[in-house]
Order: sequence, then structure tokens, then C-alpha cells
Amino acid sequence: MPIFTAGVFLLSGLAIAVPIALHLLRRRQPQPILFGAVRFMRDALAKSRRSRRLTQGLTLLLRCLTLLLLAVGFSQPQVPNASFLPAGSRRLLLVLDASATMQAVAGEQSLFERSRRWCGELLDGLEAGDAAGLLVADDAGEGAVLLPVTDVETLRPLLQEASCGFGAVDVPARVLALLRGDGASLERFELHLFSDFQRGSWPEGSVAELQSELRRRGATVFLNGAAASGLLSDAGVVKVTLTPEALVGGGPYSCAYELCHTPNYAGSLTVRLEGGGREQDQLTAILPGAELSERLTGQADLADGGEFTGRVVIDGDSYALNDSRHYSLARLGNRRALVVNGSGDERDGFFLTRALRPAGVAFSYVMPETKDWAGLMNTSDLSPYAMVLVCNPPEMPSSVVSSLRRYVESGGQLVLFPGGQGGLKAEALRELCGLGAEGLSVSDTGMLEERPLRVTTEASWGELPSRLSRMASPPWPLVVRRRLVLKAGETGAFLRFEGTDGGEFMLRRALGAGEVLVCAVSANRDWSDLPLTPFYFVLMQELSRHGAGYRHRPLETVVGGELALACRGDISSVTALKGQEPSGRTVELPCAAAARGGLLVVRGFRTPGIFRVELPGGESRQVAVNLPDSESRLELWPPESLTGTLFTEVPSFWSADESELRRQSSQASRMRPLSPWLLLAAFALSMAEVLYANVRSRRQGQPRLLGRLLREGGGVA
Repeated sequence: MPIFTAGVFLLSGLAIAVPIALHLLRRRQPQPILFGAVRFMRDALAKSRRSRRLTQGLTLLLRCLTLLLLAVGFSQPQVPNASFLPAGSRRLLLVLDASATMQAVAGEQSLFERSRRWCGELLDGLEAGDAAGLLVADDAGEGAVLLPVTDVETLRPLLQEASCGFGAVDVPARVLALLRGDGASLERFELHLFSDFQRGSWPEGSVAELQSELRRRGATVFLNGAAASGLLSDAGVVKVTLTPEALVGGGPYSCAYELCHTPNYAGSLTVRLEGGGREQDQLTAILPGAELSERLTGQADLADGGEFTGRVVIDGDSYALNDSRHYSLARLGNRRALVVNGSGDERDGFFLTRALRPAGVAFSYVMPETKDWAGLMNTSDLSPYAMVLVCNPPEMPSSVVSSLRRYVESGGQLVLFPGGQGGLKAEALRELCGLGAEGLSVSDTGMLEERPLRVTTEASWGELPSRLSRMASPPWPLVVRRRLVLKAGETGAFLRFEGTDGGEFMLRRALGAGEVLVCAVSANRDWSDLPLTPFYFVLMQELSRHGAGYRHRPLETVVGGELALACRGDISSVTALKGQEPSGRTVELPCAAAARGGLLVVRGFRTPGIFRVELPGGESRQVAVNLPDSESRLELWPPESLTGTLFTEVPSFWSADESELRRQSSQASRMRPLSPWLLLAAFALSMAEVLYANVRSRRQGQPRLLGRLLREGGGVA
């Protein structure tokens, strides 16, 4: 069966309808001519009509055959086992996927080693005059690149030196870049793709763009699947969420994890939380069904300084890279919190200070420091404070609002409590939060009779509501005499009064790297009995715990990603940092100063694990580096989708093992191009049609008897 490498040209064969239509439209209708009743004239006319029909029929046939041959010729057919045609030489481009998932093990070899062996066998089957090239598509863009050469032995050292990376690779985009770059002249070649065809490495958009380029170049695609269906059985850790996000001097912490698995995986496995060089906790999960965990808990050791590092790890399987997920928790000392007494009366923040640092308790997340309103206005730099809590402010001028907003955007936590001075006006709050009139409405109820209300959580706001609920079950009763009625539009409520018209007890607005929280009642006893409830203590402790870690930068990234690290001093000229890989090898990490914030954006993380990064000034950070999300799961394209959905516009073949690859490759080597002969035949037919039409259209004289009769006015009916 022939293969058409440019099958779209077959549609041009429909052009044969043109000469057929012209032939039918130009058929002559008999015209009656008055003439004498001469018998032999009828025979002459019938003979002339038969001759004309033969001429027109043969001309039409030659024209249709010419058009059909041109259509088939331009579609570039190749036919197998056509020994009468010249064979020509083969040109192959071998593409070796070197993304992280190719390190999965099938049998005794990794998928990458298996693909490399397949490449070697394919080279063994080439003949003299054939050419082959190689592209190793790795995550760093440093893999071998060699366009097809006839000396195929030069490819073998490159194959042996090729190695698999730990990051994600868009393989079709890498091939397309080669074809549009150094391989711009490469046409009518065989593209051999050796991959597990992981969905993350073969996005549909990139495949469609590559397919269009291959169709234009008349290429044939060979899909060599290193991971046959059912060959791999895997479970992995794809996500770990730590609570808290940073440790204040050490202490308890917990984590939630998420597991993934291939469809053919079933069974139980042990999930372990490791930290500080020892196992902290473990549990058993049964898959499928336990992809999301109960929390694992641990205790951070206070003996050592610096970050607290560890990992969540499961039992080993065919893909070892996703069996663990590393983490690094920053350690923060006691942070400072600024409590502002807006009226100058210490009663404004008295209960608040006690809740943040209870008497008789040696440990607290923040160390409260009090100032009056004038002290706040005279403080030019609020960045040393993890939290700023403003109680009963007077009217807030634009300068104060702008200063507080800059503080929040840089990562601070601002908590506002109303009071008798009425400073929390809607206009100031909207400016502070960056909202319009539809985003926030504020009204003061004034002093009313005591009214019992209940406060409940909005579970949509992260982990903090869950921690509050575990400390004390909602709803929490509260006696209120006065409050702000806060109605939020797009803003998220952190805590809410029960009832559809109750409004927010505390609304939260994320702004830049920080957040603004506005409470509906005062921080003292003037508006409610909140400061006397156990809920008040729990709320302020959890807010301070949250705020103490709010200013830290996450110490986690992915292979091939980047990370912003805070540094001291002048970093504008720093272009590289010294780093130590998990294996202990020292590497150079490229970096650049961020536009603002005194941050260095560091890159060059090539392997998963814990990196130690040396910062200017003698500081260091331990950074957790994990697999990209696309490489954490084994989600492969099935063969029927590859040939039936992705590669449908070019000739494509699927091979699942070496024997099938040899058969497909052998079939390709027996293919012979038929296009030159078809185009030559079309040219010959077109010339024959021209000559035949000229010969048959020569003017012929009238029979003498017919001419004499016409001159004398005779006729025949």
C-alpha cells in the first residue's frame, strides 16, 4: 500500500471535473440542413460524427489522466517492495526525550537507557549512504544536537554520553526550534521520537505546531514508546503543605500531603514525615482511595540554627523521583508587633497586648511594642514589625494610609480595630485596600442595647480558619453593644456574624505580599465583651502566629525554576552565588537583583533535594528543590491518541518494543519514491494530448458532390 507524504495534494485530483464539465457543455446539437434526398450523404454524416466523438473522447481521457497523475505525483507517494525504482538514501533525525520521567525503571533498565539502546539498534540497521542526526532534549538545553550526517558512527559517542535530567521538557517545541534553526533545509526525512510520551512533555499545542511543520517538509514520524501500556506501576507525592509556613524559634508543626498513582497501581504504602534527620511521624495509605491525607505532625528541634529541613517520603517503586517531596521551614526569632493606641489611652490596646504575650508565658510568637498615634505618624519605617495593630484611630490622613499600604504590600500584616474616635471611615479603608464603592461598604451602628451574636468561620480562607476551629469549635458567642457593619464585595471574609445580614466580623484583603484585616468591634470592652472571651486569646495567638511567618520568603522551588532570597547590603553587582547540591558537589548558581525589595533571584537548581546557597555577607539558606508538577505524575498519552489524535496529518507509526521498531524501520527502508515517474508520465500524456488534438483538428475539404449540391441550392432534411 503506498504512503502519501503530502496527501493533501490528492484533493487536487478533483480538477478532472473541469475538462469533463467543459466537454459536456460544448457538445454540439444537430442542426437540420435542407438538402436533397441523397442516400449516401446520410452515411457520410454518420461517419463524420463517429470520428468527432472518438477524437473528443480520447482528448478528454488524456486530459483527465494528466490531471490525476499530477495530483498523485505532488502528493509524494512512496511504495514498498518496488525494486524497479531507485532506492535513494534515508535521512533520519533521532530525538531522545531526556525529561525527568524517563528515569522511571521498566524491568532492569530505565526508560532513558532503553530508548538509548533502541537508537543504537536503529543505527545498526542503516546502510551506506544513509544519514542520521541526533537531538537529546533535556531540561537545561545542553543535550547533544547533530543534524543528519552520513558518518553515523559519530553519533554513538554522543549517545553514550547522553544523560537524563530532572526537569520538564517541551519536546515538540525543542524539535521545532531545531527545524526552524539549523535544520531549515531538512526535508523528506524520518523523525524517530524516543519517549515515554508524558502529557507534560507533549502538550497538544506544541504537537500541532510541530505537525504542521513536518507536513510542509514531507516528513514521516515514528513514535517509539519507551513505556508501553501497563509497563509502569507508580505512586508518588505531588504536594506537601506545611503548617506553619515558618517556625518561630522551633516547636510543633504539621503537614498535609497529596498522592498520585497510575491507573494500574493498587495496594497499601507507608507515608513517613522526616525532619531534622529523623522520622517524625508515619501512617499507612491505601490506594486508590487515600490520595489526600490526614495530617502528619512533628516537633522541630531547637538545638541547631538555620532552617529546619526534611521530606515526606513513601515506599519505593518504579519511579523513584516522585517518592519524596522535600521541604525547608525558615526559623524566625521572636518578631516585633506594633500596637498603636489611637486615642493615647492605654485602654485601647491593653487587652490586645495581654493576648499577644500572656503574663506568665515564656514563649510567644511576637513581642508587642506600644505607641500612640503620634508615634505611628513619626515612624518612617514599619518593616521591622511582623504585625501592626491599630486600635481606635482618629481620622486617617492620606500620608498615614499610604505608609500603611506600602507596609502591607511589602509583606506586612495590618489589623485595624474601630473605636470611639470613628477613624475607620469607608473612604480610608477603600483607599487602603485598593477597593471601590462596590467592593466595600462601612456603617457604624452607634451604641445599642446588648445583643447576643455568634461568630463563625469562612472556610474558604486557607488554613487559619481550620486552626481556629480545632482550638475552639465555632460558632463563638459574643455580646455586642456597637459594631461596624462591614459588607464586602470581592474581598474575602475571614470571620462572619451568623445570619444573612450579619456582615463580616473580620474581613481580610490580600494586598501585594501582605494583608489587611478589619475587625467590626473594638479591641477593648467598649463595644463588646470580646476581650473577656477565650476566643479572643485564641484569635490573637493564631493571628500573631500567622503574621510572624508572613514576612519570610518561601524556601522552596522546582528543578529549573527560580527563587527570590532576601539579602543584606548592596547586591546590584552580584551575578552568581555558590551553592552545594544534595550530593555535596559545589556549583555556581546564576542570579540577578530583583527590581525592588532587596532580593536576589537565584536560578540553576538542576537536581531535587536540599540545596545550601551561600549569600553575600556570610549568610546561607537551605532551599528545598522538588520536581516540577508535570514531572511528578506519570500521565502518558496512549498509543491510540498519539496516532489517532495528535499525529493525524503526517504519516505516523507506533512501536512499543524493539521488534516492532525493526519492522517499522525495515518497512521504511523498502519504500521507494514514485513522484518523479508520475510527474514524467503526466508530462508525456500532456504532450501526447497536444499532438493528437492538433493532428485531428486539421481542416478537411468537403466532398465534391456535397459541395456541388450546396452551391446549386439543394438540401436534405
